[in-house]
Amino acid sequence: MAALKRERRPFEDREDEDGEEVVIKADGTVVKAEQQQRDDLAKLEEYMNRAQPMIMQINQLFNQWVAGMETKPPHDRWTQLKFIITGMEGLPKPTQAWRFRYEQVHHLYMIHKARWEKLMADVENGRIVRRAGPKNR
Repeated sequence: MAALKRERRPFEDREDEDGEEVVIKADGTVVKAEQQQRDDLAKLEEYMNRAQPMIMQINQLFNQWVAGMETKPPHDRWTQLKFIITGMEGLPKPTQAWRFRYEQVHHLYMIHKARWEKLMADVENGRIVRRAGPKNR
């Protein structure tokens, strides 16, 4: 059985009139490949700079929730963090340093995610009893 080959557009279709390589985005706009790489790198850097402090913040909010200082767990912030992590997964990592940094942040997220899910399950199953706040005397 012959192997199926992926059809590629001819190289000429991926160049503009100046001979520079272009990228066609999902919305149909045409952007120079170099500009697309810079945009992706800027977005990756922004996501990385936002993700790590947000992980620590959500961890503190979970600790406060378990201690009874917060009335509900930080689901909204966690959803925002999931969006950031998902966005980082889809972006290209141009160098080994960027891949290492991404893996570091992703690993930190996965460790804390497992901890948060365990905390939620323990509270729901009654293994951890939350205090309802300060006692009135």
